[in-house]
Amino acid sequence: MKKLKIFFAFTVLFSLLISSCKYGSGNIFYEYNNVDSRVNSLKDLGDVGAAVGISGTNQPYSFMILTDIHFGSIRGKDNPLPLTEFWNWMEANKTNPDFPKFCFILGDNIDWCDEGFLSEYLAFKNKLENDYGLKTFNIIGNHDMYQEGWEMWRDNNYPGTSFYRFVIDGVSYYALDSATGTFGKKQRKILENEFLKDTNPKIILSHYPIHTNFFYVTFDDTTERNYFVSLFNKNNVKAYFNGHIHKIEESNLGNFNEYSCPSMRFRQKWTVVSVDPSTKEVSLNFIGK
Repeated sequence: MKKLKIFFAFTVLFSLLISSCKYGSGNIFYEYNNVDSRVNSLKDLGDVGAAVGISGTNQPYSFMILTDIHFGSIRGKDNPLPLTEFWNWMEANKTNPDFPKFCFILGDNIDWCDEGFLSEYLAFKNKLENDYGLKTFNIIGNHDMYQEGWEMWRDNNYPGTSFYRFVIDGVSYYALDSATGTFGKKQRKILENEFLKDTNPKIILSHYPIHTNFFYVTFDDTTERNYFVSLFNKNNVKAYFNGHIHKIEESNLGNFNEYSCPSMRFRQKWTVVSVDPSTKEVSLNFIGK
């Protein structure tokens, strides 16, 4: 009888868990939470400078980073998105020569896989592109995959893959999939081979930090972390940008800096990155409350 009660209690708890708003069986059994199943090749978008309005004359330009917007957040009532402030800033600055040319969104666009939350995010993203001309490049976060959300994310977020690169004025941008706290073996090997061919200075963007003082939200495998720090140092990486921890952090990791960008929802801020192709210098400005 005791065993039957334990089994019944376990069954009830398990049923509640997989039917909850946030987690599905994929989160429990890792059915899809394997980066090696999401990453099979690197998508090369080529030179996108002209497409985002950058002349190719080595003139400084800016791009925007938004991260951890969390449309549909269960904590949204106490952490409202600063959309009025954000759109007011966009409107006031859209004719400024330093206005961003494109945008990266570093993951956790939505709180879990839900079509309503996705609709809110897509309306936001479409306004960025249609009203302000900011081509939006997406990076997957852990929340985007909750309730088996990988396919929904892939099918609704440009460029339809979690691992890609492009070039602007001789600077290579790499978007990496770290949404489950690792880069995985496939992505590592592909990246190693790509770096052998690519001598450009590089900017890397992903969701998870490689290193952080916020103790529990970095790479679980310190050997992997140290390997990538070494790989980036040897291959002309100038900056690594991430979200996930919701707050601002900066770490010097040798020849490059890692920048954790603030959550738009939980820190009420967004980030503008300035790049000087001639000097290869990168600088940041955090905007908002």
